[in-house]
Amino acid sequence: MEVERSPGGANLAVKTIEIDDDPLVDILQYLEEACDWIEAGLGRESDCGGYVAGNQPQPGVLVHCRQGISRSGAFVVAFLMRKFKVSYSAALTLARESRTEICPNSGFEKQLRVWEFCQYNVFRDDDKQEDKHKVRSKKQSYKTWLAERDNLLQRGEEDVNRARFSSLASMAARFGRRRQEEAPGEQAKGTNEDEGRKNVEQKQRKESWERVQKMEQDWNERLIRGQVHAEGDDIKGPKE
Repeated sequence: MEVERSPGGANLAVKTIEIDDDPLVDILQYLEEACDWIEAGLGRESDCGGYVAGNQPQPGVLVHCRQGISRSGAFVVAFLMRKFKVSYSAALTLARESRTEICPNSGFEKQLRVWEFCQYNVFRDDDKQEDKHKVRSKKQSYKTWLAERDNLLQRGEEDVNRARFSSLASMAARFGRRRQEEAPGEQAKGTNEDEGRKNVEQKQRKESWERVQKMEQDWNERLIRGQVHAEGDDIKGPKE
């Protein structure tokens, strides 16, 4: 994971995670740091003139990959899961309100469900990190996923390629189904309704942003009332 400053003097920070859109890539090792980065970015004061839905100046974080479908989508979903303490399915639905194309590959989806089961932290918090170079202890669910992945890699190239092809086919099928579901509505709008569609999309983005703000407000109120308690390990999943 690399961090750099944007050229030209703009107050922009860039974090790069070099991974392939491969179901066997371990994204769990990066999720905590990536979520912390997004959280910090959203908490910064914006001095770059950026605006979000509703034309209100807000700090923002752009999460992107080549297609904006699987890799970036997986990290956005992971952030929403941790931020609002919701399930994978709930976070995916929320993310798709802003970008319907989001569709993590099957390997990333499985890891995000491990992320959910581990209460959004795949490492044990009881480790004293006095030594920065100390290897953090992994929770059992994370160890199990790694063992299954490593076992598949050891079985040979044919099995690995079969798993990768299966993941690609599954993602293509899911993405295709979503496009088919959206097609009738898009055709009904007609070419003469482009401006109206833009207005509707802007309204939807504004409503989605307001919904996220409401969820965050509710979450903060629950924290104040003491209704939220930290979990020590991956012994039970979150409640939606």
